[in-house]
Amino acid sequence: MPPSAPNLDILDRFHHPGFSAYEGEGVDADDSAARERLASYIIHAPFSLARLHYDRDAGVVTYDPRPSSHSNLSPTAAEQFSPLDALAALTAHIPAKGQQVVRYCDYYSNKARGQRCLQQQSAPGTTPVAVSAPEPEPDDFRRHCKRAWPG
Repeated sequence: MPPSAPNLDILDRFHHPGFSAYEGEGVDADDSAARERLASYIIHAPFSLARLHYDRDAGVVTYDPRPSSHSNLSPTAAEQFSPLDALAALTAHIPAKGQQVVRYCDYYSNKARGQRCLQQQSAPGTTPVAVSAPEPEPDDFRRHCKRAWPG
């Protein structure tokens, strides 16, 4: 269905502010190899089916995690689940309908923040900074925010 004329007018007037969170090389429309690599990355499965095993007789699902080459941690043992628990674990990352999910990657991930915190604590001559909890907001303000928030 072709876009209506008012939509095209809006697109023609749109001025991009220049902000972009992506720091890598862009993918040109003519570069089919780069587009194929990007598509392959996007459809990459979050877990490997080759490492997922089901023992029908015992009623146990086993997942053999691959040791990460980027981690200093010792390799973890295979995890075993009941079939229903395995389904719950595999589908836990799927958000409920209408729910927005924010995932922090790279520098902002929990792992990276934890490693930076450990480095700061173990650095010689530094003392950890105590962070106090923010003071609670006034009750009137909270009530106003809750009423104004779309529910």
